[in-house]
Amino acid sequence: NKRCDTKFKKVSDQIFVVGKTFGHTSCSIYEREILRIETKQNPPKVDLAEERKNSEFIRELISLELLNSCHDVSDGGLMVSLYEMSTSELGCSIDIATLKTENLDDNSILFAEDQSRYVVSVDLSKIKEFLKIAEKSNISLFKIGEVIAEEIQFNSQKMKVVDLQKISQSVFEKNFS
Repeated sequence: NKRCDTKFKKVSDQIFVVGKTFGHTSCSIYEREILRIETKQNPPKVDLAEERKNSEFIRELISLELLNSCHDVSDGGLMVSLYEMSTSELGCSIDIATLKTENLDDNSILFAEDQSRYVVSVDLSKIKEFLKIAEKSNISLFKIGEVIAEEIQFNSQKMKVVDLQKISQSVFEKNFS
């Protein structure tokens, strides 16, 4: 009956992606809203064995109280998940170098809607146990950053979470009021 919140909890918590990033942007919000491509031909493939393995890993971590926060990576990809995990007081500093491969550009990494992925934050004091369980469970795990105060930082870009929340709210009001 244990649960885990989706919001970041503490500055200096370490942020990881659980699951592999393939850069699947076909049929994604990024493709539709940013690139203005309306095709609906290639939704991301679901590997049920991988989904089960990763979700059971997440449930185990929650039951052991090793996670401070957890969010699935779905609509909008990694960047949207990180934004949704942020609060006006807590954001994140992100480095996606561990997710890079020859075929993936930054946008594919940040906005891909590949299945079976989660973003988690872990207290520094629990990292050793977290990594031990991930290795034992043969989990694809990538450290991408840490929780910081008030901002989302990526490369040399940074923005206050409250400013992003204002933009999000104004877009919502403009389109749905």
